[in-house]
Amino acid sequence: MAKDASALAETALSEVKGKQGFGTLRKVAMSTREAAAQYAELNCTSRPTKLGDQEGCRKHAAVIAQAAQDMRDGVNLGLTGR
Repeated sequence: MAKDASALAETALSEVKGKQGFGTLRKVAMSTREAAAQYAELNCTSRPTKLGDQEGCRKHAAVIAQAAQDMRDGVNLGLTGR
């Protein structure tokens, strides 16, 4: 799911590149891209044993899980000029 969320974020960023507005979408997409990168860096799919890594994985997983909905909201806000 992290790879898919990252790909979605990249697509969203490329679609609004050079366009006015869509600040919320940009912010969410960049946050999602960063969360996916950190999720991979912490090797979260292998269930890390260190408590700090586990907490980081949960934090990044929450951002990834919410990404599609938040990006949809960002698109809707951008289309209405907000």
